Amino acid sequence: DAFEVAYKVRDFEQVHQIVQKNVFLRLHPLYCDLFQNSWKETLPKLIDLLAKGDHRGAKKVITPYLEEEKYQQIYTTLAKQRQDIVIFYELIKGLNIKEAYLKVDHMPLLKHAYPYKILEKKWETIFLTAKKLIKTSASEQKRAHRLLEPFARVSDKKDLVLALKKQPEIFFDSEKEIENQNFKGYFKYIQRHAFLDKTPLHTKVELLGERYLERLEKAEYEWDLKRMKYFSEILQQFPKYKTKALLSITKIKVILRLGEALKKSHLPGVFDLMDQYHYIHTHDDVVKVRRSYLESTKQATEYALVGDGRGAYKLLKEYWDIKQCHAKVSSVMKLSFFNEMKKYYENKKVDWPKSIGRYLERFGEDDDIREIAKDVGLLDVVDNLKERYPHVGFYQTQKRVSLLSPKK
Repeated sequence: DAFEVAYKVRDFEQVHQIVQKNVFLRLHPLYCDLFQNSWKETLPKLIDLLAKGDHRGAKKVITPYLEEEKYQQIYTTLAKQRQDIVIFYELIKGLNIKEAYLKVDHMPLLKHAYPYKILEKKWETIFLTAKKLIKTSASEQKRAHRLLEPFARVSDKKDLVLALKKQPEIFFDSEKEIENQNFKGYFKYIQRHAFLDKTPLHTKVELLGERYLERLEKAEYEWDLKRMKYFSEILQQFPKYKTKALLSITKIKVILRLGEALKKSHLPGVFDLMDQYHYIHTHDDVVKVRRSYLESTKQATEYALVGDGRGAYKLLKEYWDIKQCHAKVSSVMKLSFFNEMKKYYENKKVDWPKSIGRYLERFGEDDDIREIAKDVGLLDVVDNLKERYPHVGFYQTQKRVSLLSPKK
């Protein structure tokens, strides 16, 4: 409990202390999550503490991770390059953009530092301003080029800067595709011009795709077919989400087929869909069908327990010929016959050889029939019928509500 409370309030140092006292907590799913998710929060904090010279604070923050070699290596690297971190912070403070980016090229871990967000925001503002100037008029191009100059030597910016200077129409045309909601056309530009995926616009498009995906997943959860169709048609245009979108369209078609099967009261078709597409088990109509089936089999079992095969059959008849229900139906009817035997074994009007023969045809000679037959004194009948009534199968024989046969 203490472990989970510490995790919920994101007190990872406390989590580590608790785990040190109980090593089995390392197997807890939340502890695995600690390394997968909390590191994203911890790394910027660690860099910030080193920049401020707070080695004790940095050590405290990193301690829970030091048993993992990759985190140990990162910490060692950051500690050795602490002076570079300090210089980077000073460059950001002095708005020395060009040198700050060159420092990031030299030390990629700085991309996780808090000030890097400031640097990227500055880049985005300058890039958008320069693009706007170029689009405005040819006379503004020199000014735009001067704004872009500090980024001309930055490794992940230089291709973008060069392209904007030489081929600005590519940027303008790709933006038109977004304005027209033609994401498919936009991503064709991305395929032809890889540098476009580093633009601020592309970041927004990616975020938009994520939002559309969230809305699609919500629509799927609620089985809102209209919204599923709308969002899946949009997401089909996103290469990243095309497979997911196509699956959603398949789900819509399956639900429509489900509706048709229910409309026609065609239960075998409904069960086939349930068997083939497990994700529809959350749909309200399927939940109702399953609940009705479970209630019917439960009540049928109660009839079988008192040897009332007719009562059991009335409840099971609509499921009798559904292959997914065969095992349950046959087991309930088998139970009914056993209890009929217990109820009527002293009845002289029952033709027991023929009755037990019907069982052997349907279920074969098994331990169950031998045990019941032994209890009611009919084991010798079973032994004498093995050859006369070979096992055929429950669904390969005549449908009967009772296997008891009266003497002629």
